[in-house]
This record gives sequence, C-alpha cells and structure tokens, in this order.
Amino acid sequence: MRGILKLKSELHFGKHNGKTVEEVMLADVGWLCWLRSEELKSGKNAFDTEVNELLDAVLRDDKNLHRRFGSSIGKWQEIGNPIPTVIATPEPVSVVLRESAYAEGWGAW
Repeated sequence: MRGILKLKSELHFGKHNGKTVEEVMLADVGWLCWLRSEELKSGKNAFDTEVNELLDAVLRDDKNLHRRFGSSIGKWQEIGNPIPTVIATPEPVSVVLRESAYAEGWGAW
C-alpha cells in the first residue's frame, strides 16, 4: 500500500478496488479493520487520524469485530502518521501549497 488513506481516498487494490474508504466503511468495515491490523503488524499506519478514530469507535461498539481486531485500538497512535511536508516547512503553508501545485502542473492560482 502506498501513502496514508483518508475517507475520500480511492482504493486501488484488493476486493474493494475502485471504492473510497468511506464507501468500504459503510459496506464492509470489518475488511478495513482487518487491513489496519495487518498494516500495524508490519509497523505501518494505513489510515489518517480521522479514519483511525472511526475504526477505533467501531471496534469499541461491535463485539464481534472487537473480539477479532480489538488489539489494534489505539496502536496507530504509537506508530503515528507521517507529517505532511507542507506542515513541516518553515514557509507559510499557502506558499508551499501554491508552489507544490504549480510544480505538479496544476497551473497558477
């Protein structure tokens, strides 16, 4: 898997290829819990904070999923999320975003 997945991120792998994380969360949240637990076993964090918090809430509420994947609750915080480069720069975020977007061919603002 490449990068951190957000609610609106489209999946390009697995049985939910072409769906967003949000669509999968509504249809097959157990699969996302499984994916997260597998990634955490590898020392990787698959999802952003919002998705991780939603999955934690689901695991607390669903006894069946909690039995299978409850050990992953909160573990993502130990690994953390990578800090986006736009936040880690000394320049104002608007300048970095503008230069990044222009450099990627989005054109001028």
